Amino acid sequence: MQNNVERDINLEIMNDIELPQFEIAVNDAEQTYYFTETPITVTDGVPSGSNWVAIGDYNLGGENNRWCYSKIDGNGKTVRGLRMTSTSPLTAFVAYIDLTTGSISNLNLVDAVVHSTKAYTAGLVAWMGDGVAVKNCHLTNVHVNGDDNTGGVVGYCITRHWNDFGTSLIEKCSIDNSSTVNGDTNVGGIVGRNYGSIVKNSSNEATVTGNTYVGGIVGLSLHNGTGRDSGLPLPSYVIACKNIGKIAGANNVGGIIGESQAGSQKSSMVACYTAATVAEYSNLLIGNCHKTTDNFGSWGLKISDEQKPLVDGTYTSCYAFTSATEAEVNAMNAAIDQYNTGRAADDPTFCPYKWTLTEGNLPVLQ
Repeated sequence: MQNNVERDINLEIMNDIELPQFEIAVNDAEQTYYFTETPITVTDGVPSGSNWVAIGDYNLGGENNRWCYSKIDGNGKTVRGLRMTSTSPLTAFVAYIDLTTGSISNLNLVDAVVHSTKAYTAGLVAWMGDGVAVKNCHLTNVHVNGDDNTGGVVGYCITRHWNDFGTSLIEKCSIDNSSTVNGDTNVGGIVGRNYGSIVKNSSNEATVTGNTYVGGIVGLSLHNGTGRDSGLPLPSYVIACKNIGKIAGANNVGGIIGESQAGSQKSSMVACYTAATVAEYSNLLIGNCHKTTDNFGSWGLKISDEQKPLVDGTYTSCYAFTSATEAEVNAMNAAIDQYNTGRAADDPTFCPYKWTLTEGNLPVLQ
């Protein structure tokens, strides 16, 4: 695949792809790649070489711009056997996609090992910016090991509103329980760092480990102050997401978000759920929350008395249950209604889900 992708080109994967387990050689001048006869082995989670050249790259402007601007449709097909190892930033199937209405959709990534000693590492997308959408992408037996801004699906997701491009969106994505995500700071099962963007209807079952800002869905979720061109505030959203993976870290560790930062603008968690045991943990849903009124109708399954209950005034409209009452579920749904006030149903930040009780008195999002 060509690395220097033109703007607005559509790429479709028409068949399943099984990548050969041999190192790839690169001719940068001619933009050509070929497999060598050197086999790739994996030792302690580190591949001995790479069999893929990431789509897109970061280079400042001009003719050297290798940013990806494409629409990549996986058509429900599978890419299997990805191996990448790097000592440079931006390591993933797609390295850098920005300033576009482009998207990555309907793609399955299976049996992948991605390792980097630097920042911006993920299974699918290392760095995504304004207007980009990642939808309906699913990871199975994927192992990601990076440094800062490491995520199972996306390492770093930002919206700046440059040139009126829209809000970045990650929706209907998942990573399974045979997968692992490991990093240092800003480490998440779905996205390492969510910066003024939306993560919606996505789920994590992977084991996620890190040092600081470690979350089942997002490691660090924060607003982007004011959009650079539009002047609009750019809050972050984590909406209707689920985590049942084990989350472990040293500082600011949460089942959904490791650290939720906000100033004058909001960083919202809406209708999220976790049942995961969180090691070294600050709280069940959010490890540390700088603004307490922007979390609506979210709950966690309280597994032991050692875990802090969330019905303590610290996290407004967040709950921890071993079982729930109808009144508590009604309160969560009222919080979702409050959040939706003024939002149209086609607004990507609208939450169309409500909680209902199971026979075991546990809430289920429908």
